[in-house]
Amino acid sequence: MILALLFPAALAASPLSSGAYRLDTVIVTESKVPFAGWIMVTNRRTSLVHLTGGDGAWTQRQRLCGVAVQDDLKRAKTVIPKTFVDAQPEQVFPVTLQDAADGWTYAADPGPLDVGWDRATAGDKLPERPDDPGVTDPDGDGHPGATVHLEVPLFHRIDIYVVQRGHTVYEGKVADGGVAGRLVVRRLDQHTLGASNVFFAATPPLRVVPGQSTFSLTPVPPQATCDDLWTPPPT
Repeated sequence: MILALLFPAALAASPLSSGAYRLDTVIVTESKVPFAGWIMVTNRRTSLVHLTGGDGAWTQRQRLCGVAVQDDLKRAKTVIPKTFVDAQPEQVFPVTLQDAADGWTYAADPGPLDVGWDRATAGDKLPERPDDPGVTDPDGDGHPGATVHLEVPLFHRIDIYVVQRGHTVYEGKVADGGVAGRLVVRRLDQHTLGASNVFFAATPPLRVVPGQSTFSLTPVPPQATCDDLWTPPPT
């Protein structure tokens, strides 16, 4: 009893276990499309996570497994190729678990995530043209930035070369051995550097829909791989 009064945290059971987890995130944005106005775009990502910790110090290590993009217009289909996914850097960041009055909370800030450009070389300015400083070719296909595919009737597949800057923060509640909560999107910018068809080389306006982005963290077997967690959507 005396130990509990002096060191209550020492007797509190850990709300999560070290091990492998599946991370599912949903980011909801709106994009302005010519002749259609603002349309809703849902970006779903699955990552393989390894969570380690104890004694109040937790670390999360995660690797992107796959991305699926859907929009309300459905006139075209955005396909995120495996080369894009494999080029994403592994993220490692601290996690804070706190025993609150209504249960354990989970909070984590992975920091900024840059795709297709180098922040230091670019002077912290997101490139807008393929020859701007800091543009990289992370998927190694010979085109500036990272390449995504757009499947459009009549045009077939179009390659779009993009750079992205994102920063999302996790805020959730621990339950049933996992976590569920909201994603706070602090920043999300994207520029189109070019395309295999010049008619698709423009950068459409993009804005985040407040309060609609979520995440969940679910335990998986320790030997789980990305192939176990991610099934590409049908083409």
